[in-house]
Amino acid sequence: MVCAGAGLGGAGTRADPRPGTTTAVTTTPHNTTRTSDPEPDTSGDPDLPGNPLVTGGSHPDTLGAWETQHRPQLLEAFGEHVYGHPLPAPDDMTFDVTDTGSDSDYAPAGQIVGAGYALAALDANQVAPDDPARFREGVINAFHPADRDLPDTAGRTIAAWAWAASVALDYLHTDDATAAGIDPARVAVIGHSRGGKAALWAGAQDTRFPVVISNNSGAGGAKLADTGRGESIDALTSTFPHWFPPAYRRYAARPDTLPVDQHQLLALIAPGRVVIGSATDDATADPQGEHAAYRAAEHAWARYGLPGTGLPDQTWPPQTDRAYRGPGMSYHLRTGAHGLTTTDWTFYLHGDLFRW
Repeated sequence: MVCAGAGLGGAGTRADPRPGTTTAVTTTPHNTTRTSDPEPDTSGDPDLPGNPLVTGGSHPDTLGAWETQHRPQLLEAFGEHVYGHPLPAPDDMTFDVTDTGSDSDYAPAGQIVGAGYALAALDANQVAPDDPARFREGVINAFHPADRDLPDTAGRTIAAWAWAASVALDYLHTDDATAAGIDPARVAVIGHSRGGKAALWAGAQDTRFPVVISNNSGAGGAKLADTGRGESIDALTSTFPHWFPPAYRRYAARPDTLPVDQHQLLALIAPGRVVIGSATDDATADPQGEHAAYRAAEHAWARYGLPGTGLPDQTWPPQTDRAYRGPGMSYHLRTGAHGLTTTDWTFYLHGDLFRW
């Protein structure tokens, strides 16, 4: 099932996988000059000695060290410096499921169901309104007193949407959902733009999502923070002050001092499959920066015996309108502008997302 809603794709499962060879239409890239991507600054990478996030600067040369020490530290650092600390698990929950249906480019129900998936939509604006004056009116005020300021490191809308995706997944684990044919072990969370940021943060925190799809998520999503291209931390946090906590805003003037970067966020999804979709004309999201982060995260899957990005080399741009697939990672660069389109869905739905 694939979940898509107001800016955020929630959760989903594929009950009838249809494996096949990935195919795509090949076109000439808008930028025909192929150059090597600049390597991201990995001075804060948990794989390297001297990282202040890692006690003693030790190298996580074993899977056990990564999972028990370095991964939890990195996850905590993203909560502290970027997304804010998540909302707690609710003491009790009830679910209200409405049968609506959709057939737009953004959520083409016919295409999705025809590929053997089910579609569930999470209304992100009910969770946290995308409004700097009202963003607390959803779930945030249920956990933080409405008459008090939020702590600087408490999550805002991106964190709330990510939290809600995990709650939606809780529903997919209920008897009602499984009786309807949902397999909670075959679930993907997908989001576009700001929803792609939330989808990545949801997948990094909740390892029950075996597949995490980020479409055109840009800054605060799949894009490296300090590329000099696209939307900056300064522009992002000033234009949308309700998306991230003030703690992230502190790095607006000096993004190079941020102790984490987005390739590390992608790494937190391993060994689940991460799927990154970019667009050639989406300058704000910086597709080259998304491509660089995707490549730099490959080491995380290699640690689980799933090495390889599926890309033929490291040059930018890769061939457009073609899906690339590694053992645990998938990528495509679509010709065109910012948006979630039927072309993107074709790449996401073709083959078996849950095959490793």
